[in-house]
Amino acid sequence: MKKPAIFIDAFLSDESRHEVFNENVVNFIKHGWDVFVISNKINHFDSFSGVKYFEYDSTNRVLTNTDRYQLHSFMNWSFTLLAENGDNLALSGFSKTHGFTNWTLFHNLRRIAEVMKRFGHTHFITCEYDNQFKSYNLMDTLFKDFGKTENSTKCMVVPAHGWKCMTSLYLISVDVVLNTLPYMPTEDDYEQFMRSLHNGLPISPVYEELFGNLFVNYKNGIPTRAELIPESLYHEVVDGFGKFYSTGDMGFRHKVWYRSTLLCPVNDNTEFLMWNNGDKPVFVNYRTKNYTEQFLLSAKGWAMRPCDTFVDVVTSDMLSRGETRKYDLLTEQYNFTLQKV
Repeated sequence: MKKPAIFIDAFLSDESRHEVFNENVVNFIKHGWDVFVISNKINHFDSFSGVKYFEYDSTNRVLTNTDRYQLHSFMNWSFTLLAENGDNLALSGFSKTHGFTNWTLFHNLRRIAEVMKRFGHTHFITCEYDNQFKSYNLMDTLFKDFGKTENSTKCMVVPAHGWKCMTSLYLISVDVVLNTLPYMPTEDDYEQFMRSLHNGLPISPVYEELFGNLFVNYKNGIPTRAELIPESLYHEVVDGFGKFYSTGDMGFRHKVWYRSTLLCPVNDNTEFLMWNNGDKPVFVNYRTKNYTEQFLLSAKGWAMRPCDTFVDVVTSDMLSRGETRKYDLLTEQYNFTLQKV
């Protein structure tokens, strides 16, 4: 059996991510790995002659319309804000989470499995482009138990609290991917696949949850299709992951965020919190029933305003993109609280 190959889905949106990606490619090749890359950001790849396969795909298959799907993945938020008078304010609550990258991730995973099959590989390791490694000798460390059980030949993955598994680094069978994921060239194909998994409903959880359901498949807390790797072992190999997390990702995943600004109703929808977690001021146009205001929200600053029935918010970040955020407080459920601690 061939040594598993390395697959990197290179969604590179800035130079810092590109640098880590370049370092990983060089080091994987140096350590004898076959490296396969798919990217819709890089349209040429002549820097590394040792790359086994490179494919540029100009289509960015991102799910942008959350209204098209029912979202049942939730994220728990809990952090503290410092009030102007020095009081600590504790924010807590849950928000629905949108798996906006699901379609493109599954499409590329299916595509690379087809390519791996053609190259004679039976297994491959998917590596997030911004993982930072302490060691590239993965088969003697993280995946040292590969082949010892039937499940380890299907998928080896690290569990994660709340999301079923980490998808930043895992080993998987080519045939398992091909037998599990259909070819999905259009978003309608993706939606049809989601309906087939959820009794006809257009449910679209976050990618980590979907991946866990498809390739790990917990039954009474025990994985039936994968071998779990201790998280402690993962951290012995990986120095950091997601280091260059984008504030734009936050806005796609969570309606209560737009880029670096938190926007959410709190305290039974009676008040609306705006918190600028960025390094630059943000201009805000705020409107609710019988109340309208325009103001500047300072960097790392926050503001509370009354709200009733609905909220329309436009920040300067949104204005430059022709976007807005609308909150229907009568039909949408929000359970955030903000309390002095």
